[in-house]
Amino acid sequence: MKVVHLCSSDSWEQGMLAYRIHKGVMEKGIDSLFVTIFKSSGDPSVKVIVQDPVFKDKVKLMEKVPRSRPEFIAKIFQDWRNKLGIPIMPAEGDSVFGLTDSSLNLEQIQEIKEADIIHLHWIPGMLNFELAPLFFLGKPVIITLYDMFYVTGGCYYPMECKGYKEGCLECPIVNQEAQKIVKQALELKKKVYNLLNLKVVAQSRCLKQKVEGTGVFKEVDLIYPGVPTEIYPVLNKQRAREILGIEPNTNVLLFVTSSVASKRKGIFEFLEAFEKIVKEDLIENPYFVLIGADSGEIEGKYFTLSYKNKYMAFHIVPFVPTEEVLSWYYSAADVFVSPSIEEYVSLYPLDAMAMGLPIVGFKNTSLEDLINHGQNGYLAQNKNIEDLIKGIQFVLNENKSNMKRKSKNIIRERFLWDLQIQKYIELYKSSIEDKNKVKINEMIKFGEEMFLNNKKYMAREIFERLLTFDKNNAYLLNNIGVIYWEEHRYKKAMEYFKRAYDIDPNNEEIRENYNMAINEFK
Repeated sequence: MKVVHLCSSDSWEQGMLAYRIHKGVMEKGIDSLFVTIFKSSGDPSVKVIVQDPVFKDKVKLMEKVPRSRPEFIAKIFQDWRNKLGIPIMPAEGDSVFGLTDSSLNLEQIQEIKEADIIHLHWIPGMLNFELAPLFFLGKPVIITLYDMFYVTGGCYYPMECKGYKEGCLECPIVNQEAQKIVKQALELKKKVYNLLNLKVVAQSRCLKQKVEGTGVFKEVDLIYPGVPTEIYPVLNKQRAREILGIEPNTNVLLFVTSSVASKRKGIFEFLEAFEKIVKEDLIENPYFVLIGADSGEIEGKYFTLSYKNKYMAFHIVPFVPTEEVLSWYYSAADVFVSPSIEEYVSLYPLDAMAMGLPIVGFKNTSLEDLINHGQNGYLAQNKNIEDLIKGIQFVLNENKSNMKRKSKNIIRERFLWDLQIQKYIELYKSSIEDKNKVKINEMIKFGEEMFLNNKKYMAREIFERLLTFDKNNAYLLNNIGVIYWEEHRYKKAMEYFKRAYDIDPNNEEIRENYNMAINEFK
């Protein structure tokens, strides 16, 4: 069984979670390949899509990490910015937005052609949705959800907007000219899903509930992210603080995020709580550790700030370090604060919990899967700073050994690595039964729509590929003949018209086309 994972990155939170699934199933004997456009690891089982240096319209896979971002990837994202009139990536602002087009022709990648199963993860810029039914024809497709992108017109985190339930008719994020693009993107997604042999997985209860509420997918499975605890060596707390340069006799509050640029990550809530704690002496000797990309700007504002001549101990790491170094911070901390106001899968809180740290965060997020309120952490009312501080005070005063034991129990019951990986393998095994099953009639209609939209080449590609699954389908043969006739390739058209007529001579349209071709050649 060959499985190809498609994910835009093997790093960041989504990429790391996807990479863990890939490595987990591979360790269990599955022939697994991870394909990405942003590679950061040295793992040879991760391959990156690159342009052919000679034929620029061709792409291929390579193991080596490119020195710089490929131009064709940058162009995809710039095209999106131009169409939407907004920033689209987390580091650019509050919006995280993606469209359904891509210049990548996955048909050119042999490893994808040879795959038995396609596993889609977080894929901005990787997939041209319109061509997905052709790319993945006859292959079972698994989608693992990390956010809401697959069921909206483009946003990953709708925040207060509920427009995705009504077809994204009036998107509050994009400019007026882009409204139609967003609406059509969601319509296209729904159409494409209906053509695929598809199974969908959510990684949290809140995401499963939200996605099911859209009605976009018929069914959504729940598989929690597993945590491979063996990669996290636990250090003595004081030793970890000594290594990291953290003051020893302090209460260390740790916040880790892939990027602080987005409001939904709760950086403003975290900083407001931080200021209030110091200003009002709410916690004895607080020491704040902030880890995440784009946090350098915060350092300039807060690192030397003081209240009542009190120094605010603020330790900043403006990037996410390796998992080993992160484990040192987990070992050094007293509490992990996760103030995201919208989160559907939680990597860093999960890893922190596996290390025995109590977690404090907001309700109505994926943290509700991790935290049993008051037992191994605290769930504050969403956006309520007073309650967030109350939660931090609560866990600092609780018995740490009891909370650690309860966290470990939740990991064993819900997030055990082997258990979650085995669920994916079982999903693969059940999906492989659908290999080579094709929704012929639906795909024919899809190809005809391509033809009517003047995409005749792609229509012919679809019909010819469908013939490999139903070689005696007279309707397919006739459609291919029509396209060749329109291309003035009359002999080729005649060949297909004759084959169609020999199979179904009583079909009026087929008979007319065949007679037309005969008369043309008299």
